[in-house]
Amino acid sequence: MQDYQTPEYLRDPAACAIISPQIALAIAEGVQLAPTALSCKLTMSSTATTIYPAIALEKGEGATISQASVVVGASYQIDQPLANQGGFLKAQEDFYFGEQSGITAMLEVVGVPKYSCVWFYEPLRVVRDSVNRAAQNGWVLSSTQSLRMSFQIEQPSLLTPPTTITFGFLLLQPAGTDKYTYMSAGSAIKELLGLGVSLPEYVQKRVSP
Repeated sequence: MQDYQTPEYLRDPAACAIISPQIALAIAEGVQLAPTALSCKLTMSSTATTIYPAIALEKGEGATISQASVVVGASYQIDQPLANQGGFLKAQEDFYFGEQSGITAMLEVVGVPKYSCVWFYEPLRVVRDSVNRAAQNGWVLSSTQSLRMSFQIEQPSLLTPPTTITFGFLLLQPAGTDKYTYMSAGSAIKELLGLGVSLPEYVQKRVSP
């Protein structure tokens, strides 16, 4: 079971504002950050295809998450109902297959700004561990961004289709309000200053004249 740690900067609105003024404002106003689980999911029906088109979160092509979100971590699961069917050790064999499946992936942030996180096809464990390490240091997606993944089968002979990959991301988002939906950084900084939160000068300069 993955043990996710709450980033330290979420305990201090001033520190959080450096990464995300919107999340900082929510914290300063006492708004709870609720967990949200979203995933990129792909079902491979055969091994004839080895490279698959990019898949967005919950297959929402072109859609953004609309809310500033803190990425807390990632995990994945591979389901192959026909593999080792009826076998006494199926659960154990499925677990170890998930660790060394020969399935690789790339990860990118889409929207504005857009950038790649995992540029080349890497094992799922590498992608997962990269996300979890980034989350410890502070990784926030803005309301104009989302995530997208591409998958590739490196060793088709290891698969027993249908094979479903669910690569999930745990996010924290302001709960119970739509106030921060599509809120600009400048607007959030103005409100933080109005609440008396002391912000570094270079953060304050992000407010449009």
